[in-house]
Amino acid sequence: TLSSSSAASDVYKRQVLFHYYTILEIKNITFSYGRHRPLVLDNFSANFRDGGIYGLLGRNGAGKSTLLYLTADLLTPKSGQVYHNGTSK
Repeated sequence: TLSSSSAASDVYKRQVLFHYYTILEIKNITFSYGRHRPLVLDNFSANFRDGGIYGLLGRNGAGKSTLLYLTADLLTPKSGQVYHNGTSK
């Protein structure tokens, strides 16, 4: 049998191993392709954690590619921030 301290240690090790960190954080992103054009993203926020599997689904023109361009720093949002591993560019 395992001692209680050994069992507690094993539980702690599992918690550390399975603790996922946020690798991409999107905070309150607003974006449009022009001053007088409609907003593509309006105050959008999301967190993506290490080890997660994510999908990006939406209709044509919903802003999927725009969101990817913003996270890759190929476009600049009107407001909001994108953090990669906790740092903003």
